[in-house]
Amino acid sequence: MKERFIFFIIIFFSGITSSYSQEKFNEVLVSELKGEDKCLYEIFLKNIKANIVFPDSTNFYSKIRINKTGNIFKIQSFAKAKSEIQINVVSDIIMDYELHLERLGKSIECNPKEWKITKLKFEQAYAKPVDTDFYIKTPNQYDKVVYSHKDYALVKKNKKWGAVSKNNKLILAIKYDSLVSHPFGLKAKIENGWAFINALNGNHLSKRIYSKIEDKVLKVNNREYVVAKMGKSGILSKDMVEVTPFIYDDFLIPLGNRYLIGKRDGKQALISELNGKELTTPKYDFITSNYTLKEILLVGLNNKIGVIDSVGNEILPVSYDKIFQPINASILGIKQNQKFALYDFKIRKQLSGFIYDEIFNVKDLIGVELQNKRGVVDKTGKIIIPIAFDRITYVEGLGSGSNKLKIYCLRLNEQVVYDEKGNCLSNCK
Repeated sequence: MKERFIFFIIIFFSGITSSYSQEKFNEVLVSELKGEDKCLYEIFLKNIKANIVFPDSTNFYSKIRINKTGNIFKIQSFAKAKSEIQINVVSDIIMDYELHLERLGKSIECNPKEWKITKLKFEQAYAKPVDTDFYIKTPNQYDKVVYSHKDYALVKKNKKWGAVSKNNKLILAIKYDSLVSHPFGLKAKIENGWAFINALNGNHLSKRIYSKIEDKVLKVNNREYVVAKMGKSGILSKDMVEVTPFIYDDFLIPLGNRYLIGKRDGKQALISELNGKELTTPKYDFITSNYTLKEILLVGLNNKIGVIDSVGNEILPVSYDKIFQPINASILGIKQNQKFALYDFKIRKQLSGFIYDEIFNVKDLIGVELQNKRGVVDKTGKIIIPIAFDRITYVEGLGSGSNKLKIYCLRLNEQVVYDEKGNCLSNCK
């Protein structure tokens, strides 16, 4: 329903303006509507629901605004609902709509056939949770109203922006080129630049005006940062501390959100998110990690790969053709000159020579291939199943110490079974 709602709004309302004209509307409680006004509201609600696909659990406001001019009746109201504004990001949404009805005959009966819809206006503003009863009492004095916070609304007039409190007081003068709600606060466009300001008094929260402040928040080790630009890019913390110097072209967060990578002059450096210092010089073509390799990062340069630790120390030089993790442990498969070896990065020790043609996973053990024959080694690199089989066909058991393994190996159409210690269980010769 959420996706259908957003899609319908884009299609149906793409050509509709959202600012209300400077007309006087009388505000009325829905519960107090009588006679013709009640009839108009029923027609209004029926047409609104017919033309707008609302999300589930929509809350309609208890008040409406009515303007009567001759045979034209204009009704305005709000609704509040949940809507998915990004992938996996659900926010409250305020929907502001207006319906114009023209009386076709003289009858005052509550018959939709007696009325014609002449215009339907609609506006939606994504917002943090807001009070259901909070909206500006006199929105017509502004060109646009955006309900972006529980304590205030952003208002636009004559191409400038300000803010009005929930008590309907102007708390930010209407003088800003743009005001944008941001997870770090209110972002204001000032003097052809951007700064974070206090919405209640206009005081600057950020230390200076930046040429750009990104909307996206970066998360590193459960800490939040935002990228700002002063020609080059730097990182701001949520308390407005400039964590890094403004010397970078871009910032990257590898999988796992544990590391901060800075890119400058076409190269990448590992950066401490705590103090902004470079833990490596910007010398790598790439720096990356994944969810299982938590203590190390892979680095690349000139089509070769190496390994560094979390503070930038080199574990393996950038001289390998391939590095991967065959099992969920500290064992790495490293490839050089078309051959594989095993390396344990925790003890900083190579477990085998570069002798294998292939390395693969066998539950908690490591499969190896040499001259088209396959066998199995343990986590120390010791061969426990001879490298003499055509295939490792099947592994029975969960591994990880929770269950004993049965490893089925095929040789000349004969299946031999071993346990996880290399003991032969069947067809042993």
